[in-house]
Amino acid sequence: MKQGYFGTLQDGRSTQWLEIENEKLRVRVSDYGATLVSLWLKDAQIDAVLGFDEVSGYQQSVKYMGAMIGRVANRIKDGQFTLDGHVYSLCRNDKGNTLHGGQEGFDAKLWTVSEQREDSLTLRLCSPAGEEGFPAEVTVTVTYALAGPRLSITTRAESTAATPISLTNHAYFTLSGPTPSLAEHWIQVDADEIGLLDPNGCTRPETMEVEGTVFDLRESKRIADVLKQHHSQLEIAGGLDHNYVLNGIGFRPVASLRQGGLTMRVLTDMPDMHVYTANFLNSNCGRGGAQYTPHCAVCFETQYYPNSVNDPSKISCILHPGETMEHCTAFEFDQEEQA
Repeated sequence: MKQGYFGTLQDGRSTQWLEIENEKLRVRVSDYGATLVSLWLKDAQIDAVLGFDEVSGYQQSVKYMGAMIGRVANRIKDGQFTLDGHVYSLCRNDKGNTLHGGQEGFDAKLWTVSEQREDSLTLRLCSPAGEEGFPAEVTVTVTYALAGPRLSITTRAESTAATPISLTNHAYFTLSGPTPSLAEHWIQVDADEIGLLDPNGCTRPETMEVEGTVFDLRESKRIADVLKQHHSQLEIAGGLDHNYVLNGIGFRPVASLRQGGLTMRVLTDMPDMHVYTANFLNSNCGRGGAQYTPHCAVCFETQYYPNSVNDPSKISCILHPGETMEHCTAFEFDQEEQA
């Protein structure tokens, strides 16, 4: 079990990185944002996620990268919701909407390390009632655990009163090595419908069947071929930035990313997943000085349907006192033998 200094926050607090490892993977996580900093694939000899060499990159360059997102991932329309007859007003930090928990979500918090083993790591965060306008005190843990070529991310949340919760990890994945690019990547997502975007990027209640559209990823497609298509929904977002309503229930395979002989499979028990092709990514200070540009990586943000707190027709994201909300998302890698 290794750990080390990861830099100092703007308010003077120190951060650290912590490392877990097995025969297939080596994973580095920071206590700042419970952030997935590095996912090293030993067989392929590449890092499968984008990241920074120290915490300043996450604070000043690319917000959310690799971080745990909460209390509610994605956008809450108009920054408000009604729960048990009370209207809650939140910080509107994205075109009039609340994005990824507000001005200072879980991604910008310093988490507490509660357990570290050779192949697993658990971090804990307590969010007080009223933080960012949300009701109830919420206690959250996230566990990163390795089993062979699989990294599992398990979240647990408990609350003192009813409150919306939709946690996700915002890692940017690429299988191309030190010079990130999606040029030769293929993507597959097991979903028959997507949520449509409004002009401000908020997911509307209406869904669209993917059959016959550029968004149909049920069979593997080259990402570059998807992004060059003309569709009003692609133009709103500058690429894929859409919620896929996942098929099936329970913990199941829902997506894959492939380049050459290397495949990453995504498994989850969440009902939805936001697929984002890094349309606005722009940083010159990535890991080892790498340049991160639009469409050089892709996010698989498993979640509840965006803005579901305002839509009773969607699966509820409300956590009640006395309950534990637990979800797991995993990323599993397979390297084909080269002839």
